[in-house]
Amino acid sequence: MRRPRVSFTPQLLPRPLNRCAGFTLVELLVVISIIGLLTALVVPVVKRAQNSSMKAASASNLRQIGVAMMSYTAEYGRFPPPRSDPSKSSSYVTVFGWVGKKPLRTTAAGNLTADKRPLNAYLGNFTADSEVKIAHAPADRECDAGGKGVSAYDWFGSSYSFNYTDKRESLIPKGSVPETTESIPPARIIHPARFIVAMEYGAWDSLGGNPTDNARWYSKTNDFNLLFADGHVGFHRVEKGVIQTNDYSFENN
Repeated sequence: MRRPRVSFTPQLLPRPLNRCAGFTLVELLVVISIIGLLTALVVPVVKRAQNSSMKAASASNLRQIGVAMMSYTAEYGRFPPPRSDPSKSSSYVTVFGWVGKKPLRTTAAGNLTADKRPLNAYLGNFTADSEVKIAHAPADRECDAGGKGVSAYDWFGSSYSFNYTDKRESLIPKGSVPETTESIPPARIIHPARFIVAMEYGAWDSLGGNPTDNARWYSKTNDFNLLFADGHVGFHRVEKGVIQTNDYSFENN
């Protein structure tokens, strides 16, 4: 007789617990060091990308303002008026008067609500208390407004200032009195591609020689977007009384 086959399946014994499982202190420190190194490499890249994005968005705002400016000059034959309130004869208008919303600072074109700013009519339909997004630069978060902790857009009504000053050649006619209510016509600008009409808020402070960190929007440098009379926007370094670019010149007849 044949013997019946007997199958034998060995039973696996449970593995003993590995008392050495997990990270050692040295391995943990190595991992933390690697994470720290990667963070140190990534953060500046992310910051640069963020700055580039904000810079591009602000330049786009200025280009749209430039289109509105050209529409205004085509209709009226001059740039927008230099004074927000002709009844006040003590000084030139605030440089923030062309485009924007009602400002918190009543002495800075406080009478210019969103429905009264001259270029707003070419940028959309706004009521007195409307927000005007085109007038708000993404990097404009807090200006040096006496510790108020608000943006230039909120404080002055706009993130962008315009070339009205009696200290150098500008959109105000040469030899005009502070009470003047007229700007120069575009035809009087000799080199439109080199004549600056508008700039980001911090550039105005830098030209005056008194910039703050809050006014330096991109990597804490004095580099800003500038709008020229021909409508193009350039990114240039601005120092006290000087803009470091071959495209820069204040000239009018």
